[in-house]
Amino acid sequence: MGTAADRLYHIRKFFKMLRTGRKAPDDYDWQFYSDIYREGLDGIARDHTLILREGDYAFDGEHLSLQRDIKPLHPNYHITYETLLQLSPESILEGGCGGGDHLHNLHVLNPRFRLHGVDVSDGQVALLRKRHPDLPAWVEPRDLTAEPGSIELPRVEAAFTQAVIMHIRENHRNALANLFSAATRWFVLVENWKRHDFLADIRYLHREGRIPWKELHVQYRESSLLKIPLAMVVSAEPLPRYPVLTDYRILRDVIAGI
Repeated sequence: MGTAADRLYHIRKFFKMLRTGRKAPDDYDWQFYSDIYREGLDGIARDHTLILREGDYAFDGEHLSLQRDIKPLHPNYHITYETLLQLSPESILEGGCGGGDHLHNLHVLNPRFRLHGVDVSDGQVALLRKRHPDLPAWVEPRDLTAEPGSIELPRVEAAFTQAVIMHIRENHRNALANLFSAATRWFVLVENWKRHDFLADIRYLHREGRIPWKELHVQYRESSLLKIPLAMVVSAEPLPRYPVLTDYRILRDVIAGI
């Protein structure tokens, strides 16, 4: 039967489809997504800490390690934060920032980061502002699947997504192109690698001139917690610290539990 939030979501989605004659183009109708999203966070919180406090974790220049007797971060969150801390960009943009926990946690881990976030859902942006009212970040609603160049995004050194583009069924390449256009040096992705061939998509966009970088270097990172490849790190310059991703199966064939 599903939960109350799930049932209400499907009712709203059904009546919208009747009214407009169109199905939602992605895994979710983002207009009604926030209740399901909050419920998903509650599920993750049973085993993992969602919102960090100062001193919960420490970064030694290489590894992010737990310092207190609390639930650990989800492995996908851990590798995302650890990778961004290793790269140490001055400015960061999160695509699909949802309730803002990742931006909050990055601020706790490194207050010097200049943080930015966009989300297609006004409800998600409202949730972020309620959940983290004092978050020092630029956050605005933006549809990343719009035609590249048609939306305003901040220029940053690094962009990242955490289980976002995997849910976009139509125009996911536009979302990639928009985020690459915003980032000048790095793009970190932690996604369900079976949903799209991200390596082929990124190579295609670069070949077609839709990624405005002279060079394109695609690497991956293995989770220090799970000991399996989880993250893709795309860079405008070589990153010798990370292995080069030459075969997409390295990521695609790993069950990441995203």
